[in-house]
Amino acid sequence: MHALAAGSIGNSELPRRYRTSRFNLNVSSPQGSVTSQQKNTGKPKIVINISGMIFETYASTLNKYPDTLLGTPLKRSLITDRRTKQIYLERNRNSFDAILFYYQSSGCLIRPSNVSMIDFEEECAYFDLPQDAVKRMKCRDGFLHKRETKLPGYKYYRDFQYTLWQFFEFPKEFKNWSAMVYFVFSFALIFASIAIFCVESEILLLNWKSARLKEYYYIQQSIELALNVYFAMELLARFFATPIKKRFFEKILNNIEITSVILFLGAIWLPSHFVTKWAINLSRILRAFRISRLARMSAMIKTSILVFKSSVNDILAVWFTILIICVLCGSTMYYVEMSEPGTNFTSIPMSMWWAMQTVLCLGYGDIVPTSVPGKIIGAAMLYYGVVTVMVLVLALGSRFFDMYAKFLNKDSWLPEENNKEQDLSFP
Repeated sequence: MHALAAGSIGNSELPRRYRTSRFNLNVSSPQGSVTSQQKNTGKPKIVINISGMIFETYASTLNKYPDTLLGTPLKRSLITDRRTKQIYLERNRNSFDAILFYYQSSGCLIRPSNVSMIDFEEECAYFDLPQDAVKRMKCRDGFLHKRETKLPGYKYYRDFQYTLWQFFEFPKEFKNWSAMVYFVFSFALIFASIAIFCVESEILLLNWKSARLKEYYYIQQSIELALNVYFAMELLARFFATPIKKRFFEKILNNIEITSVILFLGAIWLPSHFVTKWAINLSRILRAFRISRLARMSAMIKTSILVFKSSVNDILAVWFTILIICVLCGSTMYYVEMSEPGTNFTSIPMSMWWAMQTVLCLGYGDIVPTSVPGKIIGAAMLYYGVVTVMVLVLALGSRFFDMYAKFLNKDSWLPEENNKEQDLSFP
């Protein structure tokens, strides 16, 4: 069967064996156009007007899928204009190219590259396309079905390990009140640890008596010791429950947590001459990273991290461009301003520092040009910086909202480069 369609069928997006011919068919009469091919074949044709663009196909082509909006004469009659005998719909033209091709190719659903997955999925739902076809399309494009929280496909020596793994890694999907209690309690302790870490620096500024400071530090050390003992026990339990031990050490936050606990416990239990000041300070700094564990249950934070990970090449390209501009404009500004009395552009690195904060629209004001050429260069760099930051923010913002919408979609998950089973714990 040869189905005809007028308008853009999106052939550039389709494999060669699925491409259709294009015909510019004019609908000049209320009864619709009748071509010589239709007279010869005797097959009834359907004229579909999608936001002003005309598509034509055989009724038998649409009738292949009777459960869809265009698949039955009854449903088509409800959306057909009685005067022009056309089906008129205010829908996305590019999406309908692929939807019409789904009928013509007997079930090949291909998303156009210029239509987002969210918009195309809405169009498919409007036309009542089968969910199986939509899911196959999403898998082919890298949008996995929401994965079940199950272990990789090999047998475990204990069911308890499987339960414990779900308990630690998926408290929301564990569907048990004890898992949620653990989640709330664990993150309350994380907040307490971060609060102690922040308040500790403020206490040093208070003019307290020595005895009161000793009392405070005793209480603080006791609480910190209890918290780190709890975190150490939690790490051991999570390591025991992890299906693949190697992946436990591949996670950055796990390594940070291990280092922080070891340094803190070592600073307390080891003699003072074995513990250096940098180790204690490093332990305090690493404690601040515990707040990153809160991202495990936040879709927005997860999405932000994934957006930055997927945009590393774009960000590096922007930074490389900014670096080139800073070197060129910084050196130019140095030679322009070096003859000015009282200039702050004393060296090329100092001028590059000014160029960096100008391009990034920071404008600290510690260094400013005073000559007319220098001000012109500064204005040009500021304009370039605004455009650069705007383009980067728009690109990252668009990608963020697209990923966040996919994340919230109950039938899909975030796209991955490789579709293979893996530990779903974050990060």
